[in-house]
Amino acid sequence: MSFQSVFNTSSGSFNKTTLINFDFSAWLKNSNISFSDLSVLPDISTTERVAKITMYAVAILLALTLNSLIIIVIIRTKSLRTKFNLYVVNMASVNILISLTCMWLHVVTNLNPTKWPLGSFFCKINTFLQVLVVTVSVFTLTVIVVDRFFATLYPRCLVITQAHQVTSIVFIWISGALLALPWLLYSRFVEYDWPGGHGVLCQAHFPSKDFRKAYITASVVVGYVLPIIIMFVLLIVTMMKSAPPKVPALEERKTFDHTRQKAVTMIMTVLLVLFLCWSPPQFERLWDVYRYKGPGAKLPKGIHAMTYASFYIAYFSCCIYPIVYIGFNNCFRHAAANFLCRRSALSATSVLPDEPGPSRSTSDPGSLKLQKNPDNDCFTEMSTP
Repeated sequence: MSFQSVFNTSSGSFNKTTLINFDFSAWLKNSNISFSDLSVLPDISTTERVAKITMYAVAILLALTLNSLIIIVIIRTKSLRTKFNLYVVNMASVNILISLTCMWLHVVTNLNPTKWPLGSFFCKINTFLQVLVVTVSVFTLTVIVVDRFFATLYPRCLVITQAHQVTSIVFIWISGALLALPWLLYSRFVEYDWPGGHGVLCQAHFPSKDFRKAYITASVVVGYVLPIIIMFVLLIVTMMKSAPPKVPALEERKTFDHTRQKAVTMIMTVLLVLFLCWSPPQFERLWDVYRYKGPGAKLPKGIHAMTYASFYIAYFSCCIYPIVYIGFNNCFRHAAANFLCRRSALSATSVLPDEPGPSRSTSDPGSLKLQKNPDNDCFTEMSTP
């Protein structure tokens, strides 16, 4: 019986050989699974399949709608084309990519746990794309939080995040690609025939077990733990910061406190969403790489269902971030309302603090009052246009 397309570690290619001469155990040793994993793959009922497909269909539709709305409204509204909102557009674009890549790939592969269904091309790019877009998402969120931190407490330092946004965004994407590159290099697609039938595997075959452990640990620390720590530190500093001594007027102090409180709420919300949605899959990656996989190793009961749920919640976060942005940006809400209602005669309010937003005649009870005031401000007003 033949074993088709088997990985040859010395040349990095696949050669034909026989199943008898192929050391399957040795090949799996440096791969991303173990025999214990293969022995407990769950059966998926029709009801479960329908439920999973429906859940992801809703998530994909919601993510595409909300993030596309953010991009379109910002592009079409001149006063929203601020330097800060360029990061928002980048974040929305990443969320769209997550919905177009990670989501459907996750559900398709989950519904086919014993056989890779998507061929060699998707085997190569599957995990690479997932790590890339997720890392870019986390890095972009970190830059957004840093930008709001400077805008609130140290406006003169905004040049750090707003002087070269395009360069910063390109650097974020390059960093994400480098962090995800090993998955592109070491993912292997294997087809083989054995007494039980035709088998197909898609696994990351790293040079060694230690290499795999070191890489995944580093990717979790750099791509998740460090950004979380940075945002947490900025949150604490923002909460402890008081109005500077050169702001003596009571009204100015109230404005400062209002701005600071808004920044604290925004940073805390982003940090909370990121931590709750992405901690389970990141910790699961670390647990998987450090757990015992030798003879007699057994996976905890229900681990496959827990892993699926954790990644679904993580990917669903790309539906939550646009809601957070819309909730904090009153200007965007008015611009979006005008866009959705096709009221092209009205433009969105300016994001500059000293420029009042447009309104219809004061005699018109239905006019939109978008002038600046402490309780109805634009979160993006702390950004330079």
